[in-house]
Amino acid sequence: MVEWIRVVRAGSYLEDQGLALRLYRLTDLRPLFRRFTPEVFREASNKSRPFRSFFAFSKWIMKTFELLYLIEGQGAPQGDPKSRIIGFIGLYNVQAGQRLWLSIGIFDVRDRRRGYGTKALALLLDFLQRTAAVKTVHIEVQETNEPSLRLFRKLGFTVQQKDGQSGLLRLHKILGLRSED
Repeated sequence: MVEWIRVVRAGSYLEDQGLALRLYRLTDLRPLFRRFTPEVFREASNKSRPFRSFFAFSKWIMKTFELLYLIEGQGAPQGDPKSRIIGFIGLYNVQAGQRLWLSIGIFDVRDRRRGYGTKALALLLDFLQRTAAVKTVHIEVQETNEPSLRLFRKLGFTVQQKDGQSGLLRLHKILGLRSED
């Protein structure tokens, strides 16, 4: 367990090419509540939004994700130069050194298909691989969600299981040693 704490501290802020992942702070809950629309929630979790109040949302975030990274980038879709929250990557069912599950979401429709999700997820996967934090990363996605499936396949995820009844695909990526190691 001590190893995982060291890894979390080392990974509280990751940055590459104008995009950053940072662990959320309690002060981020109010802006996140406004961005977690029912559509965003449904796409990220394959479920309907379980909260109607800020308190319920805060409780849900803290109960659901063991770690929650905010995806931050420069400017708004209209070109505003200041940094802003673009999306999130939530980690759950974490077993240090073994596996974790993740959810990813990009809040604004205008930010989708612009590479933010690919860059953010690649940054996180690289960090997890370099630190040997886990061996396998899992994700669930609706088989009808083609943009997400393209993203995960591009980053090396493969289908592990298909639930024909719900249409959910369980994908995974095995993290090995980097070729330059």
